[in-house]
Amino acid sequence: MKKGIVGIIVSCLFSISLAYAGHQSPWQDFWFEVYSTYSSSHPYQPRSVEKIRITQFGAQQIKIHFSTFLTEKYYDFVEIYDGYGHLVQRLTGSFAAPFWSNPVQGDTLWVVLRTDGSREYYGIDIDKYAYVSDFTPPTPPTPPTPPGPPFPPQPPQPPVPPIPYASIVVDGFVEQDANFNSMSLYGRVLGFYPVSGMVRVTAPGYPETLVGISVSGNSFSTNTIHLPEGVLTTLEIILQATDGRRFLTIGYARSKNPGYRGFTETRQIR
Repeated sequence: MKKGIVGIIVSCLFSISLAYAGHQSPWQDFWFEVYSTYSSSHPYQPRSVEKIRITQFGAQQIKIHFSTFLTEKYYDFVEIYDGYGHLVQRLTGSFAAPFWSNPVQGDTLWVVLRTDGSREYYGIDIDKYAYVSDFTPPTPPTPPTPPGPPFPPQPPQPPVPPIPYASIVVDGFVEQDANFNSMSLYGRVLGFYPVSGMVRVTAPGYPETLVGISVSGNSFSTNTIHLPEGVLTTLEIILQATDGRRFLTIGYARSKNPGYRGFTETRQIR
């Protein structure tokens, strides 16, 4: 019989399923299996070459499943090639159980049956192929974080004791000379009883002076306060309570300008 080349591409697509265990790629977790039949001649012809091409667009790897494999051992061969013509696997003889071929890189696999001129066997049947695609399975959702232990209740905070109310009120002044260069102040206190006090007098360019205060009950009056000419003078009234606390209020006055301003806030300084 003349030597010839017979190309066979017989396919019948029945279903597509997803297979996991036993068909793992080095970089993917699963293969897609396509149930489709391809066969050689039964029996195959002597001195012949039969070719089967399987292409799965987008595949990274592809392999075939032999359901029947009967060839003359060491004389007839089945060769597996990739799409670029590189030999991947060479098989001969008979296999009792179905098996998978080695995987081929790329989206195309060639099966080539080469026979000599001595004996003719049944040949091969392929019932499906499997491939790995670019598809990456979705990442499973992250399980919710379990709630942590509740925060322990905070102990109640002790109440902040109220600040005792105290106020120094300046009610007026008395001019001590016709040129308004000296004055005295008088007033009253609220929230405590004073026992003594003084006025600290300061002005830019002049030494600090202290002026005494007379107290009676909750009233007070200062001795004469001399105001330096031409500058604003600071007047600090300091009164000491019967329990030892000291309170301060600050005001301002200017010579030749009757009156004063300030004395609106009282602070405890000790």
